[in-house]
Amino acid sequence: PAIVETITVSEALFPDIGRDSDLPNTLYELYERRYEVTVARAEERLRATLADSDSAALLAIDEGTPLLEIDRTAFALDGTPAEWRLSLCETGMHHYLVELV
Repeated sequence: PAIVETITVSEALFPDIGRDSDLPNTLYELYERRYEVTVARAEERLRATLADSDSAALLAIDEGTPLLEIDRTAFALDGTPAEWRLSLCETGMHHYLVELV
């Protein structure tokens, strides 16, 4: 495992999305196709943090291991926040690369 993500969306924008047991890897396409919500832009804040006991267990690393934390808010075409995503990335064997189009 390399990334632990927590994704929060509005039930008003995405009713019943939590009932899907098999969500695709490309959620933005799902948002647009099923809910007609187009993600137009995203803001990310990155910082260094340390693995707590929960993230360490999920990433199979030691507690206190340095992680990259990515805090992203994605916005719909009208500027409404559509998604908040917090990613914890183990970077000892990986690097972070993003292309938002």
